[in-house]
Amino acid sequence: MGYKLKIFKHGHNFYLLLAILIQMTIYPFFASEKTGFIFSNMFSTVILIAAIFAIGLKKNQKIIAISIGSFAFFGIWYSIIMDVRLFLTVISVIFQIAFYIYVIVLILKNLIKAVEVNANIIYGAIVVYLLIGISFSLLYSLMEAIAPGSFYINTSEGLAQKLNVFDFIYYSFTTLTTTGYGDITAVSLYARAASNIEAIIGVMYVAIIISRFVSIYIVQLSNKRSK
Repeated sequence: MGYKLKIFKHGHNFYLLLAILIQMTIYPFFASEKTGFIFSNMFSTVILIAAIFAIGLKKNQKIIAISIGSFAFFGIWYSIIMDVRLFLTVISVIFQIAFYIYVIVLILKNLIKAVEVNANIIYGAIVVYLLIGISFSLLYSLMEAIAPGSFYINTSEGLAQKLNVFDFIYYSFTTLTTTGYGDITAVSLYARAASNIEAIIGVMYVAIIISRFVSIYIVQLSNKRSK
């Protein structure tokens, strides 16, 4: 009864992590923006599915995740097939953000409750960090869609260049890691406020997770010595 499928030998979080990394890096390898967008959305769908398996086995959690994820899935693919952009894109992005936040909360609960640090827990910590960055990238794209000019990209094309999905992922993670190259700049007050919040979360998350893992390790070490 304790048999575990070999496909999950790395833990459920590993496959979610893998899907996220592919989705983040696949876009630039396509010459056509449309093709890159389609493949990016394919892996967004894979992330939705992998996240449902990663968040745990409780039925009510999966029902909520599937419900939110279904709306996000519908918005992603309907906007491509029917070429209806703004309205469905906004709805899809809102549901994607809601879905990622829900997954982040559930994985964080597992991290907090963990009594030992294993590979799956470490993968989960990385997944949460990446999902935070992806969630903010979606938020930035939503801001730009609703209020064009919320962000400025410092290139030869300047304001004439339209930011794409990968631009927002790039900007989000340079903000989350507080790298801040300065080639993409938040212009509107809302965009600047969101960028500040993301930078604070990025710094605090790393500090809190490291301290949590250290405390677990100390407890494990003391338990071993007491035996």
